[in-house]
Amino acid sequence: MPEPARSAPLAGFAADGREVAGPQPVDLEVLPFRGKLMLRGGDDARQRATPALGFLLPELLRSAQGEGVRALGLGPDAWLLILEPDSVAATAARLREALAGTHHALVEVSDRLTGVAVDGARSREVLNAGCPLDLHPGTFPAGRVVRTLLGKATVVVDRPAEDDRFELLVDGTFTPYAWQFLENAAREHGYRVRA
Repeated sequence: MPEPARSAPLAGFAADGREVAGPQPVDLEVLPFRGKLMLRGGDDARQRATPALGFLLPELLRSAQGEGVRALGLGPDAWLLILEPDSVAATAARLREALAGTHHALVEVSDRLTGVAVDGARSREVLNAGCPLDLHPGTFPAGRVVRTLLGKATVVVDRPAEDDRFELLVDGTFTPYAWQFLENAAREHGYRVRA
């Protein structure tokens, strides 16, 4: 049976190279497709997943990473694992083996979430046009991650490093809405599209 065709949720919205002039433009970027696994389980599952991943899953609202896997702590018992698409099946198999007999759930959600980045000196202002959180580095430092709202869309906001870059994961059905929201919010500063 042929594999289903994968479509890009931002096709027709995010045209690479498009720009709107402004005093301090931000970069709006469509992130490359990544594999994603949602893992739910208690502390026992967290501990037992360590050998399969090569690192301890992070605490709530934090991130951690190891060889080819980035983990986002989205709840007291929920982690989103982001990895290369061709390693999803092998990583899931290792986790299922390590977690056998432990109460847990492991679901592939690769096609459910689309990655978008906002980068630049005004990235916080652009996000705060629709996100109620204080994104200042003193409150939201590198390694912090949270599930929140952008306008009316639920998003995951990740700050992977100590710079002005934020990475968002948006549910595929809300991705066009979130993208247009970001473009509108960035208009006063200017923006460049990287797709």
